[in-house]
Amino acid sequence: MSWFLFYSVCLIFVLTFFFSFLTIRRFEVERMIQPSSAKRGEELRVTIKLRRPKFQPFIYFHVKDYLPERIGDAHTTSAFFFFSLKRTFEYHYSINNIKRGKYQFEQVTLTFGDLFGIFERKMKLDVLSSYTVYPNYKQLKDIPTIRKVENTEGKSVAQELGEERSLASIRQYVPGDRLTSIDWKQSARATKLMTKEFETYQGKGTVIVFDPFLKYRDMQQFEKSIELTASLLATFLETQTSVQFAIPQHNWILKEIHSKSLAEGLELLAQAQSKETITNFEQLIEHWNGSAVYYVCTEIDQSVFSAFQRLRQQQIMAQVFLVNQSKEEQSIIESLRKIGVSTHFVRV
Repeated sequence: MSWFLFYSVCLIFVLTFFFSFLTIRRFEVERMIQPSSAKRGEELRVTIKLRRPKFQPFIYFHVKDYLPERIGDAHTTSAFFFFSLKRTFEYHYSINNIKRGKYQFEQVTLTFGDLFGIFERKMKLDVLSSYTVYPNYKQLKDIPTIRKVENTEGKSVAQELGEERSLASIRQYVPGDRLTSIDWKQSARATKLMTKEFETYQGKGTVIVFDPFLKYRDMQQFEKSIELTASLLATFLETQTSVQFAIPQHNWILKEIHSKSLAEGLELLAQAQSKETITNFEQLIEHWNGSAVYYVCTEIDQSVFSAFQRLRQQQIMAQVFLVNQSKEEQSIIESLRKIGVSTHFVRV
């Protein structure tokens, strides 16, 4: 019995010595992330799949995937694999409570070793994967309407934004479409539900502006204002073919978002970063003539008042949307009201 143990231990040491001189060839590594798109607070499931080269023996190897900073919480991102004749290996892990943002997964590390810890070899592999976590959003039931005031022969005529919408096309009804938009005559002819798609309100453009100004509020309020902006985008695109979306990065970005490309607007919001100064939007006013402007921010400052004055001088109707209000902002809100810009507080 003792000779058996002796030769067994000798064999293990010989194999360990052999593996210490063995060249570790490059493994094929693939990272798969599900679901294909996700919103803040949801869960991601990551699969790491490895394929070893032919005639590449090993005693064990350890795989570790590296998460981008601040993406979320993961209990573990690594796994051990021991001697096997299989060529493919895979393992899974979950990332919980994911945060809004655009992330880049980069490296996977493979560590090879023996049973006694005598030798260890490490291999770093670049496995690039991009993933965008969108902000939360929902359909808003009651968006305050913008009232357009016109003077006709000395009479003031108020029209609510949304009362007049030009018909763009007829398409098949899909779950989630408004029942009030169903075209019953076309549905009867086609023997299936058909719904109307409208152009923008009043034949003019709808502009949604997000200002990332944040000085006195906390990041939770900032995230809520982003979710409010995303919800406005989703709600307007339910009945309109497109809206204009303005958001500052290095410079102002003014992008037309279509009903079938909501993800483009959500991706811009996913990358939004707070700023300690208000980004003046006066340079964009010339593009907004005849439009209805929905201005969303976490907090407002006196410096924005002049920009809204110019908006009103150009006969552009505007409203301010906040998720909360402070005492310091009451005087600014009152000043805006006097020039015809109302402020609304919406919880999402």
